[in-house]
Amino acid sequence: MDSFESDQGFSLAGVPLAASEVPDRNYLQHFWYAVHTRCRHEKVVAKEFSAKKINHFLPLVPRRRRWSDRYVTVHEPLFPGYVLVHMIHSNYAQRIGVLDCRGVIGLVGNGRTAYPIPDDEVASVKSIVKSRLECSPYPYLSEGSLVEVIHGPLAGVCGILIHEPRGHRLVVSISLFSQSISAEIDIADVRLCDV
Repeated sequence: MDSFESDQGFSLAGVPLAASEVPDRNYLQHFWYAVHTRCRHEKVVAKEFSAKKINHFLPLVPRRRRWSDRYVTVHEPLFPGYVLVHMIHSNYAQRIGVLDCRGVIGLVGNGRTAYPIPDDEVASVKSIVKSRLECSPYPYLSEGSLVEVIHGPLAGVCGILIHEPRGHRLVVSISLFSQSISAEIDIADVRLCDV
């Protein structure tokens, strides 16, 4: 059901609501949500979202793959099995538009309610993808030292700094569906993050 503001107060489908039933401000705000897709259907789902004019984000990274007779560069999803959508969860028509796409399994949540993804996590992933730095999926981390990048194309991005034999990497996570990505970083470009 869609909701709207009338001159008599807040109502749902034309029926006035008591003051205790009026939803909070978040009820009508846009949030990022994770859409779980069938295996290898991320691009199909993103194409359907584009056709329906649904605001979405499918981070793709180039990978060099060997075919039988040559090497090719293919663009693979950074988070296999997921596409992110920016929508109002309480908007029934918008939610049905998302769920009614070929290849969509459902929204990530508890079954009845989809859980929003914090905007700063999505912004961090977008910054890494836009920077064109080599990045890759990384095992999800929940502990470690948070750092903030202070110089370069990732300035302002917060993540976890890890050390590898080849150098340092910044790990950025989407906590809702336990996925992480990492990008190469110069240790001189980071400082401890203010929490």
